[in-house]
Amino acid sequence: MGKYLTICLLTICISACATDSNRYDNIKVVVLKDSFGKNSTIKTDYKKMDIDVRNGIVSIRAFENAFLIEGFWGNIIGDTIENHTDIWLYKDNQSYLLTKTKCFIDDPINLNFSKDGTKVVYQMLYYPPYGYDDSYKPIDIFDIQDLNHIKKQTIEIEKCVDYRIIRDSSLFCTEYITDLKDGTEDYSFAIYKSKLYDENNRIPVAIGAEMRVISDDGRYILAIRELYGKNKFIIIDASSSKYAYLWEDQTEYKSIYYDSERNQFAFDYGTYIKYLIMPDSFPHDALEYRYTDKFENESFWNKIK
Repeated sequence: MGKYLTICLLTICISACATDSNRYDNIKVVVLKDSFGKNSTIKTDYKKMDIDVRNGIVSIRAFENAFLIEGFWGNIIGDTIENHTDIWLYKDNQSYLLTKTKCFIDDPINLNFSKDGTKVVYQMLYYPPYGYDDSYKPIDIFDIQDLNHIKKQTIEIEKCVDYRIIRDSSLFCTEYITDLKDGTEDYSFAIYKSKLYDENNRIPVAIGAEMRVISDDGRYILAIRELYGKNKFIIIDASSSKYAYLWEDQTEYKSIYYDSERNQFAFDYGTYIKYLIMPDSFPHDALEYRYTDKFENESFWNKIK
């Protein structure tokens, strides 16, 4: 694998090379102090759940009155340690074992409910751009509408780093690597949408953007793009593949999520929450993308100063 260079994103007209931050649609922020986000630690007595997790709970996801529990096992067999993670669904005071996988306790996974709570996604993840092989292609989708007959269907997407279900559609993010023809590669991400179970007929939503959070209807995506070498949050309108920038940097937040009651993306800082006001317009083309080098990056930010 060639050397990975820092990628940067171009807005619609690079020839204009704007040096005013207002050019980048500073999305407004509302701060509510002494508030606590909905993605704060879920407090529930899992010991009352009929779940066999020998070494404990790794993580919990919740949707209304349903919980997804990732439980970790570690068995010593001779001179080796056998590890696996059990994925349980707890709903209506009943527990259901969805799947078992062999993995270590710190292996990343994608485990989430569909936006309507009728399906569960389980996906083993890797640390891009390294460590990928075909074992990471499968994505398990469990239909949990009938708890007595939970149905599992497996799809495959190459180098997928995030996958979400919105009703009968999907939004997913993959690696996006461009050969720069000089022995190096430009490394980034791309976001696609498709009909559920028809991911091979995908439609690009954004190039050079990493998906982080989506709205309940899947229309809006909070993502990260590099603007002349610096990471910036953006909001993408998936229906038009247009986006706007959040100029203000966001760091050291505890979690980010979509607040269904306020219809806003939110950064939970523990003692306060920053809500993003949805922009009036999305002026930039999310499918426009090119690599910018170190000299272009420095020139841009020096002019901004």
